[in-house]
Amino acid sequence: MLLVMIVLALAVSIALAGSAGGITDPGTPDPDPIDGTDEADDLQGTGGDDVMRGLSGDDTIQGFGGDDTIDGGGGDDYIRGGEGDDLVMGGPGNDHLRDRDAGGDDTMRGGAGDDRFDIDSPGGTTHAYGGQGDDSFSWTAGQATLIGGDGDDSFSAAFDHETGALYGGRIDGGEGIDSLYLPHFLSDRTYSLILDPDGSVLQTDTGPAVSVTGIERVHLGIGDVLVDGTAMTDDLYIEGDQEFFYEDYQSTLLGGSGDDTLTGGSVMEGGDGDDVLIASQIGSTMTGGEGADTFVYDDYDTYQWDVDHHWYYSAPTVITDFDPAEDHLELTVRYPEVIHWGPDTEPVAPPEITIVDDPENNQTIIQVNGNAAMVLQGVTDFDPSLLALTITPY
Repeated sequence: MLLVMIVLALAVSIALAGSAGGITDPGTPDPDPIDGTDEADDLQGTGGDDVMRGLSGDDTIQGFGGDDTIDGGGGDDYIRGGEGDDLVMGGPGNDHLRDRDAGGDDTMRGGAGDDRFDIDSPGGTTHAYGGQGDDSFSWTAGQATLIGGDGDDSFSAAFDHETGALYGGRIDGGEGIDSLYLPHFLSDRTYSLILDPDGSVLQTDTGPAVSVTGIERVHLGIGDVLVDGTAMTDDLYIEGDQEFFYEDYQSTLLGGSGDDTLTGGSVMEGGDGDDVLIASQIGSTMTGGEGADTFVYDDYDTYQWDVDHHWYYSAPTVITDFDPAEDHLELTVRYPEVIHWGPDTEPVAPPEITIVDDPENNQTIIQVNGNAAMVLQGVTDFDPSLLALTITPY
């Protein structure tokens, strides 16, 4: 009996000692879910690791701090996870998912619907999945992986405005006709988008790169940009955004072996195939390559006014390989019916088009009001009927 009492006393003393600090605290239990209703709710997190569910309705949900799990449910929801490593799900509906907090490893899933993703998370990493629908991804800072899924999705690529370097990441358009929009690279760097069927890459001479797959259309911002699609066999659509007041920046667009559409570049080369090359800036150079190509020059806002109120072209658009036997040539001249000079107005007469044969330089010059607008290199005795001319006031 004495031995049993000693053993019990020893066990009690050990238990008391453990309760004073030897046993691990189980921690704070997970909070109860924060649920909305079937109406339009405004839900806010606690700053901890919240579970938030909007249910039906067009909800506004903000997680704030902590590693949150947020499900918008049905409806067109606005969701912002806040700081921490968050999982954000839009659910059915046209949702707006926003990641604009520095740091954190966040995952966003749009679900069904035309969803919008805003990603501006310096120092963070974001994984965004569009799902079904025509989704848009606005990526301005931080590393990111963007996957469009089904639908015609659009993407922008982020770069550091101070250094000009790209943020590293991955863009995958998925199914559908997907578009990549490059921002205005107004820096000293030259950016290149090398298109390849096995995987494309957006890069600069130094710094991280962005891998690109599943993109059918490329839209350029202003800056020194090379888009090289010479390895591509699919039809490409590449649209530049150079304007005459940004002549210091040059964009080079190179097509592949498909029937490509290149527009707005400083230098455009179609490659093989029946390509369409569209000049929309002063001094462009276009080369169609093999195939029956179409060269288009729309001169809206590409002319300038001199001190005598006469408009002129500071540099013509040059076509290096126009073949009269199979290529097509289109020129659209737009002009203002009235010019406003302070309080006064002055009518503008329709422009005169002149075709000048220049055999000495082995070329044909198409003039607008006596100024060279287009130059066809290697072409003499040009047949005016080959020019599809449109003159229209605005």
